[in-house]
Amino acid sequence: MLISSIQLNMKFQTFSFFSTDNTQRSIYFGLTFAHLITTIYWIKDQGWIRYSTENYKIFCYPIFKSCYKLIFEDALLMKFVFITYLALTLLSFLTLALNKKKFFLPMIIILTLIKASILLSRYNFMGNYHTMHLSLCLVTIFSVASTNYYRLTLILQYFFAGLLKLNIEWMSGASLVSYSPYMFTGFLNSISLAYVPTLEIILIWGLLSKNKTLRLLTLAQLIIFHLYSVLIVGFYYPLIMTGLLIPIVYYEFISFKTSALVIKNTKYYIQNLTSLTFVLFFSCWNISSKIYGIDPAMDGEVRYLTLNMLDARLKCQHTLLEQKQDGTLVALNIPVLATALRVHCDPLTFESFLKRICDKSPDKKFMFYLESIRTTDQQYTLVRDYKDVCKEI
Repeated sequence: MLISSIQLNMKFQTFSFFSTDNTQRSIYFGLTFAHLITTIYWIKDQGWIRYSTENYKIFCYPIFKSCYKLIFEDALLMKFVFITYLALTLLSFLTLALNKKKFFLPMIIILTLIKASILLSRYNFMGNYHTMHLSLCLVTIFSVASTNYYRLTLILQYFFAGLLKLNIEWMSGASLVSYSPYMFTGFLNSISLAYVPTLEIILIWGLLSKNKTLRLLTLAQLIIFHLYSVLIVGFYYPLIMTGLLIPIVYYEFISFKTSALVIKNTKYYIQNLTSLTFVLFFSCWNISSKIYGIDPAMDGEVRYLTLNMLDARLKCQHTLLEQKQDGTLVALNIPVLATALRVHCDPLTFESFLKRICDKSPDKKFMFYLESIRTTDQQYTLVRDYKDVCKEI
């Protein structure tokens, strides 16, 4: 079904859509722009270092627990991969500039596959913005009418990001990475912290309004929000969001449409089962932690396909013990694995380190305990309790 959907999507876009307007083209441009920001950031950050034989700070997804074996003595190969990713991104821009319609979708498929492969090969690359970008890429690839599902998926991303902020930690400002001198203080700070989830959970649905003025007001608030966020979180995340918002900006300010893209009848959505299925999966996955009562900020396994930006500021304490044959316990040191706020207490980073220890010493018995606490909580929560690490992870 997915293959036939892609084929139908390519046929539809090549022969009919662009005869009416360039809204679909703006989607490809926005997604490609986000790919460009990703490549520049990864190259600037020397992403290929994470594939070095000397790097013990290699973190893996549960679906690829032995990713640390994918290493290279010479960084030249991985440098080539990242540079190729950049070159293909620039080539995609060229096809857009020349309006080579038949290449738009294939280029996005190739770029998405490259980015997804790099991300899955290392948990180190994990980021909220990558989840948002890739989900919109998939909607564009698998939907015949991706302009509609693009907007709906983008709205849902804001919605679920807003739900994450309904806690004391966000409302108090404790979850913010750093306090910029440009941040509001006092009463204005409290108002701004309450306004953000209000925008993301409630006001964001104004993008679906039949009233163009309301849609423009909603879009203006998003633009101002991301411009201001540069002062708090830096340039990378706002630039990614700039790319993802380009199609909406184009639709509202350039194409001069009079109604929102997603105003369609129920039959229309049912006929696009591939995209509908993806949107439902995205939604269910993001609310799964709420249903099962799991704190996504503490338990990394529910985070790798969910939104997680500024979800918590954690502190943690851990213990690694080796049980000798005579039953005595020896405490072992774990080096600092990560300093980034969202992953320094993530159990997946510790499990990746432990997996390497077990592969080197499979006959030894290790015990591992990890406790974490939100800065606004009163007591620690036991996150991991392995009695025999090598048999349990």
